[in-house]
Amino acid sequence: MPSFNEKEGKYFVSYVTGLSHIKLGLCFSPNNSTPTLVNSDVIGNCLHEALDKNKILNAVMEGIAEANQKFKKNLHVSEIIYVGNDTPRYELYRYCAYLLVERVIELSN
Repeated sequence: MPSFNEKEGKYFVSYVTGLSHIKLGLCFSPNNSTPTLVNSDVIGNCLHEALDKNKILNAVMEGIAEANQKFKKNLHVSEIIYVGNDTPRYELYRYCAYLLVERVIELSN
C-alpha cells in the first residue's frame, strides 16, 4: 500500500512490496523542461545495486505521461527526488510517478 505526504510543495510516495521499496518525490512545475534528479539521504542500511539515474528519469517520465494521458492533464515536474539505496525496480518508479500525478489531481479537485 502506498503512503503519501507533502512537504514544502514536494509530493512524496513511499511504496513497499515484498523485498522491494522506493520513496519517490516530485516537485511539479508549470514548465516542461528536463527535471533535476536529487539523490536524497539513504534510509536504513539496505544495500542494492547502484541505481541508474537515467532509468529513474525515463521511468518517472513514462509514469507521468501515462497519468497525464489518462486524466487528460498536462502536469510537468522540475525535480525528481529518490533514495540512493532503494530497490532498482524501475517499473515501481513508473508506477509511483503515476500514483503521485493521480494524487495531485485528486487534491486539486
